[in-house]
Amino acid sequence: MTTPSTPSPRRHQQGRILVVDDSKSQRAVETELLERNGYEVEEAETGSQCLAKVASFRPDLILEDVMLPDVDGFRLCRIIKSNPKFSEIPVIFITSLDKPDDVLKGFQAGGADYVAKPFHNEEFLARVQAHLDLAVLTRERIEQAELMTQTQSRIQRTVLAEGLAHNLNNLLAPLVGNLSWLRNEISEAKHREAIDDMLQIVERLKRVAQALTGNMERTMRPDATLGSLMAAVCNDIELTLKPDVRIEQRFDEEDRTNVPSPLGPTLTAILVNAVEAVETKGRITVEAAHDETGPTGETVVITVTDTGHGLDEETAQKAFLPFFSTKDTVGAGLGLHQAQVALERVGGTVRLEGSPGQGAVCTIELPIKRNT
Repeated sequence: MTTPSTPSPRRHQQGRILVVDDSKSQRAVETELLERNGYEVEEAETGSQCLAKVASFRPDLILEDVMLPDVDGFRLCRIIKSNPKFSEIPVIFITSLDKPDDVLKGFQAGGADYVAKPFHNEEFLARVQAHLDLAVLTRERIEQAELMTQTQSRIQRTVLAEGLAHNLNNLLAPLVGNLSWLRNEISEAKHREAIDDMLQIVERLKRVAQALTGNMERTMRPDATLGSLMAAVCNDIELTLKPDVRIEQRFDEEDRTNVPSPLGPTLTAILVNAVEAVETKGRITVEAAHDETGPTGETVVITVTDTGHGLDEETAQKAFLPFFSTKDTVGAGLGLHQAQVALERVGGTVRLEGSPGQGAVCTIELPIKRNT
């Protein structure tokens, strides 16, 4: 039991706490005290219930008894810590086992703290809040590190792509000049045709250089509206589909939200990629929705889902790299990179997710500026 004195309710930083104890009365004591101080609490009586609650409730902190009916509390802590999804959740042991060896076992199992019963309410709450604050700081550091890694990767890709484009343009400029001069000097038709073919190849290479840096030709007007733009892109793609491949349009064609022109060729590149994934038979679903809850204001969220062969996590991460492709064909590997660069220039993002054999989902998020 806890000590008789109970502090007056105070509002702590919100946290989700899982109380694990086979004693109903002890769970009630801890839960009542925590809820009175502003925490959201769930309870578990056994180790198996704890693991299920960890997955469904996603607590910020676990208060765990050592003596449980189905599993040793130290082993339960090790199980939780062995799962990368939950390893950052701090575990505080709340137990009557207070011998030095027991305390040492708790820390060796991965516990963040060890509180002996009966505990003092004020000290108990202070320890809970301290570990919640530490968990928040840990998550923030992890998120910042991930964001920094993503930013550095994006900068490296941009520098590489722009460097390749710059060198490619430097090589193409004199080639175009010399071929044009040579064409004017040659009178035989077959030789002029050969030079024309080479000039066409050079133009294709120039478009590759433009794609590397996202300088795509603006095929849509700057004042394009979301519904009409998406409908036009879908209709164009439908003309290229095989008989057993279809596109489902789940968006409002009358949506008159103004969107930047790069969305058109970007959506085209993503749909082309989906068509290639589906191959000869399957379905592609194109949806659009408005999200007004984001930190940067209203965004349009466009998802393209296909029933193709899918992809693993490594391929999804590499899909937007320049020249990366799962196809062994000339000119492959710029469509998704081009889409990503174009969207980033207007403040948008694009990501690709999927599983082998289960299709893929490509998600576009684009900030919207309303006319005032």
